[in-house]
Amino acid sequence: NIIALVLLLLFTVLALVFGLKRRVRTLILANSLLMGCTMLIIAVLCRTYLLLEYYTPIWNIRAIALVVTIVLLYAAYQLWKKIDQQHPWFEWFRLSVILAMVLLLLEVVTVEIIDGFAKQIYQQTIQHVSATSLENRKFYVVVLVWIFFSLLMYQLGVSLRHRLLVTVALSVFGLGSIPMLIHSFFYYSYQDFVPIVNVRFLSFICLVGVIYMWYQYMKKDRVFFIEPYQTYVRQTIFFLGIFVVFLCATLEIHDGFQSIIIPLGIQREKVIQWTNLQQLSISLAWLLLSCCFLWMGIWKKKQSVRIISICIFGLSILKIFFFDLQFLTTLYRIFSFMGLGIILLTVSFIYQKYKHWFSPDEEKKSL
Repeated sequence: NIIALVLLLLFTVLALVFGLKRRVRTLILANSLLMGCTMLIIAVLCRTYLLLEYYTPIWNIRAIALVVTIVLLYAAYQLWKKIDQQHPWFEWFRLSVILAMVLLLLEVVTVEIIDGFAKQIYQQTIQHVSATSLENRKFYVVVLVWIFFSLLMYQLGVSLRHRLLVTVALSVFGLGSIPMLIHSFFYYSYQDFVPIVNVRFLSFICLVGVIYMWYQYMKKDRVFFIEPYQTYVRQTIFFLGIFVVFLCATLEIHDGFQSIIIPLGIQREKVIQWTNLQQLSISLAWLLLSCCFLWMGIWKKKQSVRIISICIFGLSILKIFFFDLQFLTTLYRIFSFMGLGIILLTVSFIYQKYKHWFSPDEEKKSL
């Protein structure tokens, strides 16, 4: 079926070229529509590979068919450009073909990765071996491919002045990053967990790097976008980066302690001790992050970052005050409250002395 559809696509390209040379509008329109329908059917049929036991990554009929489809679309675009670039439908055809080629390339990369992992999972299932680790790795590889691919789509869209492609790139970025953040709350196995040295932490680092590049590119290409949407998108991406850093630090500490707590089993006293230490460590990490964000906000002259740092600091203090210190004895609790009071007084003094840091008048350029 796929081979027949590829041959049909080849026929539509040749018929389209014939129509352009003869200037037959009905033939041009009919073959353009037929080309689009054929491409959609190929894309739908190529979503899955039915016979995984015979599957070979990259070198298979599905991957070859998708690559040939992309080549035929590019050939149709170049031939139309060469024959009649001034045709009134050329710009519409150009934008459609570029978008279709990019999406087909994303599909072929995605399905090859998914089925490559699916074959390994299938083989492990036959051998009665747990494939949870492979499934987790498959998920992170796919979403990372989407996140990095969205950046390439954005650069291509800006260079070609293709607003729709830029919008699709933002959508692909969201479809990659949001599931990653949701999935990160559920780690596949605490027994195999190693803080920092794990696929989730590496994925978060890559996500933060891509967010930074998105932010810088959108700052450089602000003329290309329509205000105020460009400002809203940049602000959203910026705050997403801060949230990712906050979430990464929290989850790594939480799961690092969980990998110690779970093997303890019914040893109640040790479980309580490690759990309290876990929560206190999370609070201290939040305090450190609030200091880092405050320094970054002062350095970059970003009022919003400084306000976020104060909010994280306040959240940390409330967590320590109402939750983390409950396990202490009365004497230690008194000294802890005194220490918290000193910290709060120090913060209050710093705010009174440097409150101009938090006023909007200091910044002439906002996010």
